[in-house]
Parts: sequence; C-alpha cells; structure tokens
Amino acid sequence: MRVKQSKGWLPTVPGRAVGLLLAARGLSFLLGRGRWSGILSWGVGLAFRALTLDGEAGPLGSPMLPHAGAGSAVGSSSSDPDLDLRLAPPGGSEPVDPAVYQPLLSDEMRKEELGKRLRINTMWKGYSPQVQDSILSQQLEIEKQIERALLSDGYSRDSILENRNRIRGFILYPTGTALSESTYIKYVDFMQNYGTHRSLPYRRLMGAIYEKDLFLEK
Repeated sequence: MRVKQSKGWLPTVPGRAVGLLLAARGLSFLLGRGRWSGILSWGVGLAFRALTLDGEAGPLGSPMLPHAGAGSAVGSSSSDPDLDLRLAPPGGSEPVDPAVYQPLLSDEMRKEELGKRLRINTMWKGYSPQVQDSILSQQLEIEKQIERALLSDGYSRDSILENRNRIRGFILYPTGTALSESTYIKYVDFMQNYGTHRSLPYRRLMGAIYEKDLFLEK
C-alpha cells in the first residue's frame, strides 16, 4: 500500500504508523533537543519508513528480489518434429564422457540393423538410394552419440544393448515412421554444436524414461 498525501500536513498512513509518529513527537518533546532526541528521531524514521513502504522495497529500502519462478514460462514441444528444433544457447557443461568410448555394436552390424528398419519405414516414400544412404548415415551417427551419452550418464551397457530397438523408436522414429533427411541432418548438427544431452532425440528418450515408457538400468 503506498502512502497517499492528504490536504493537510499529516500523510494518510496506517494507524500503527500514526500512533508511532505521535508517540515519538511526545518523547522528543520530553527529552528536549539533546542528542537523545536526535537518536530517537533517527530510529523512529526507520520504523516509520518500514511501516509505510509497500512490497516494492525490502528492509531499509533495499529492493525486494522477485520469486525464482516469476516471469518464467514452460515451453511446449511442437507436434511437428521438423519444427521442434529450438536451439539451446551455447554454454553450460556437458556431462563428461567415459575416458574411452567403446561402441556396443560394430558399425557394420549397426548399419545392417538400421538399414532394415529404414527400408521398411520408407517403402512407400519413394526415396532414392542416395537419400536412403544419407538418412542411414545420419541415423548411425545419432544412435552412436546417444549411446555415448547414455554411457556417460551411467546407464548399463547390457541394458542399452538389450533395449536398442526400443531406443531407436524414440530417437529415430518418434512419429512411427522415418523423419525427413533434413531433420536427421539438423539433429546431428545440433549434437555437434551444442552437445547430445541438449538435443531433441536425447530429451525425448529422457522423457520416455521419466514417464516409465522405457526402463534402462544403471
């Protein structure tokens, strides 16, 4: 509540402040004009200020800090995976990867498994062999980066290996079918520039674990 000035000399303030002010004037009169009167006036001034100021100032007039959640908003993900690529600002620390990353599958075996699933999911799209090869290369890189990030977070190698087909569904086929070539390329670029842990495929995977749609042991 802000202090409003009335037509007279006395401001309109809460009753406690008026009482304090009148009492202070009486004591000041009794004590005379000595040094005690000055100290009393200073103390009363502080108390009067604390009683009359509203929530815009803290003790002794210092600005109040806003609540941690004030003005914040939780962004929602777009339903279109091609559009849901909001870039997080650079900075922050990426969790430390294991000293030596050992892929759980050879590139040949991984490429063979990814290729079979890709052909099934693009059968009706009429992709050229060049586009399919490009998508397969991007998927291979995405899966390896996700695998490396999961290992750096302490997830079990055996658990990751056993659930690799389900993991692929969340990171490579979130809509139930293959995404566009450009989307996979954006995923790889994002991981290289901002880190795998901030990427949309990794966040989707963490969301699945949080919602208990996927269980990985540590």
